[in-house]
Amino acid sequence: MRIMLHPIPAGMPVTGTPVGLVDPSRLAILGGVTADRAGAVLSYDGRQPLIDGRPVQHEDIAEALWEAIDTAARRLFGPREWSSDLSAITGMNARSMMRGRIMTHGLPPAILALLGRAGSSRSPRALGHLMLAVAWTWDEAVAEGEAEGDPDAMTISPGRMSPQGQQLLQERLDALMARAMELVAEMQADSAEARARRDTKP
Repeated sequence: MRIMLHPIPAGMPVTGTPVGLVDPSRLAILGGVTADRAGAVLSYDGRQPLIDGRPVQHEDIAEALWEAIDTAARRLFGPREWSSDLSAITGMNARSMMRGRIMTHGLPPAILALLGRAGSSRSPRALGHLMLAVAWTWDEAVAEGEAEGDPDAMTISPGRMSPQGQQLLQERLDALMARAMELVAEMQADSAEARARRDTKP
């Protein structure tokens, strides 16, 4: 059995929360448009896994599910250990994302769906780093608001982002993105100048 965490196209009949495909076709593996029979749909009704709507035991899919989770997470976060990265984004304890715990308990369907959507994006590694930046910046804003008693910052709190919190976060991220682009552009210009000097040496 092989599982691929992947978005399921609208219109496909699904019971519960869809998270991916079981034994996907070559078309799906290559990232093509998922056809009706690109694979059986893996979904969840609560924590009950379903394959094409039929209940299965977690232990019967545990190994394939772990491999699918690990593959999607590494697409997002790179070859290093990813449990702390996924924990930062989801708020779930990192220990719950270790192989042994996943083999026994799996992960919430919302996290599986997130990995499928994000991992199948055009630039998954960049998206993974951006999601981490959002999570880190949000935690930083919450901590600063609590420490400083800022009335605007205090309108945000851990958990669901309020509209005010999203606005504050957007402002911080816009400033960080502008600074990051400036620093990378400067470094690339310096590197290009250094190469040019080496190439023109007699």
